[in-house]
Amino acid sequence: MKSRRIFMIFLALMLLTGCKEKIVHNLTEVEANRFLTRLHQEQIEAEKELQSDGTWAIAVQQRNAMDALNALATAREFRRTQSEGGGTKAGLLATREAQRFQYERALSHEIEMTVGALSGVLEARVHLNLPVTDPLLGKPILPSFDPSGSILIVSDRSFSVNRDELARLVSGASGIIPERITVLIVSDSEEGELNSQVPQEVVPPPVLQPDVLTPSKQEVEELTAHSGKSNSDKSLLLILSGALLFLGACALIVLYLPVRALSRSRRRRPRGGDQLEGLLRAV
Repeated sequence: MKSRRIFMIFLALMLLTGCKEKIVHNLTEVEANRFLTRLHQEQIEAEKELQSDGTWAIAVQQRNAMDALNALATAREFRRTQSEGGGTKAGLLATREAQRFQYERALSHEIEMTVGALSGVLEARVHLNLPVTDPLLGKPILPSFDPSGSILIVSDRSFSVNRDELARLVSGASGIIPERITVLIVSDSEEGELNSQVPQEVVPPPVLQPDVLTPSKQEVEELTAHSGKSNSDKSLLLILSGALLFLGACALIVLYLPVRALSRSRRRRPRGGDQLEGLLRAV
């Protein structure tokens, strides 16, 4: 009897364990706690489990797996986890441009983490355009260059920080004046409203009636007269062109015949010098 009870308890534990499904893996403990808190806010039961490699996973009931994934995606937790992964890794010998890019990205990432800690922030993105500095003197190479920055925040309804405060926050961390920082705040509810907007009704073009397309009798007569006049003008131009060509050909013939006759007569006429030379040879 006792062994039967143990078997039933073991079977119940196996069934309970089999109903759990891990939906997110390879998390740090901080990320796992944040995921767990978000799911509890959505009234979804979840647990964090330590994996063999030292990372954490989030497990929920199998029937709640899709609801949990949807809740985490709506809260943009996956994007925040990807952004917390850090910037690009540099090689052993990084160029000056690569080092400057890594510095800007690392500073932007730190500001994103700070802004993301504010209440109501679902996602924060920061971009900085800092001046190029001399590695030896530490001064800007182009003194006339004005650094700038921008920040994008996706928030929920509980977010209450205004744009000026955010600009001053970024300015204090990056050294850029607040007037050169652009702040854009987008509410998560606004995205849903934009996606749910009904497109405006497309008004079809007006249908032309048959009487509009059919020309009147007067219009037909005018078109016929105009076409006849244009045809007669074309015929007259053709006749004039042919007459001019004929006259030109006749003029060439008249000029060519005398020139040819003169050249032939010159070839046939013997020269006086040639006749005298013939007589001397005969004597």
